[in-house]
Amino acid sequence: MRGRFRKGLPFLALAAWVALIFVFSSQTYQKQTIQPTLNRSLTFQKAEEVLPKVEFNYNHTTYSSRVNPYSVIEFMFRKAAHLFVYAMLAIDGHVGWPPKNACSNAAFLAASGHADCRAR
Repeated sequence: MRGRFRKGLPFLALAAWVALIFVFSSQTYQKQTIQPTLNRSLTFQKAEEVLPKVEFNYNHTTYSSRVNPYSVIEFMFRKAAHLFVYAMLAIDGHVGWPPKNACSNAAFLAASGHADCRAR
């Protein structure tokens, strides 16, 4: 029984992580925004001091640390969070089901041009 639970643990972790992604992805921007918290905990002047002078466009929106430093901080935070969440998903998927041989991960190998599953 205990060995069976251990084998299922990576799948449960992966399923929980996917559920977490789904829950956060279903929230509106107004529910996810951290700008009100930043406004309460960081003065405009301090945010302006900490951030470098930066201005960029993303998805038809201009972000500027001099006009609204909170939006730049939130943008960087959200992008880092996406990177972390999907990196953890990839790691959990890889650790949970490591390939036993070259053919067990044929889709990845084929996409990378390394698929060779002929009997040797």
